[in-house]
Amino acid sequence: MERCPVLWSLSEEHDRFLRAAHGLWLPPWGRSSLDASIARYLKVWRAHILAHCRLEEEILLPELTPAISEADALVVFTTGDHLILRRLARDLAGCSPEGCQPLACRLAQKLDAHIRFEERTLFPALEATLGRTRLRELADELSPRVSDPASPPSQQGPRNDAGAGPSRAPRQGRALTARASSSIGSEPAPPDAVGKSRFP
Repeated sequence: MERCPVLWSLSEEHDRFLRAAHGLWLPPWGRSSLDASIARYLKVWRAHILAHCRLEEEILLPELTPAISEADALVVFTTGDHLILRRLARDLAGCSPEGCQPLACRLAQKLDAHIRFEERTLFPALEATLGRTRLRELADELSPRVSDPASPPSQQGPRNDAGAGPSRAPRQGRALTARASSSIGSEPAPPDAVGKSRFP
């Protein structure tokens, strides 16, 4: 299914966020390698991922509430996952050496699961509920706040934040993250077909 171009930029960010988290997944780590992966992820978190979460919370979710309850699963799952990601990022920033490895893997799993939820459930619901016309009307409001995670974080004004709670490990998560890893450190490859979602 073709994705609305207004949401496509957010899907592009999702792909890049998975690349940033790739080094948190895969054992075995040397201590210096894990430290570097954590530092890289937290830099992207503060400069880009946190702003992306706020964009969804402050612009997209309020657009849904006239049509659905604020207690609807779409709203609860999205905001709840954002809180969990905030807490995990905060915990990772202050973790002890012996606690970092399982926490890093847990965060990567949660990020992967959350991105799959948004790609498979939230974004289709936004298109079905708001329609492409309304999404296009939001484009100007969204575009200044949709960052390019491939650009240096210094170009964005980073904010510190974090969030809470348990994670779930999707059965297909490693395949998606492994695919994203193939071009870590390089510019992201273009999608196979413009407007097609790359998140199965």
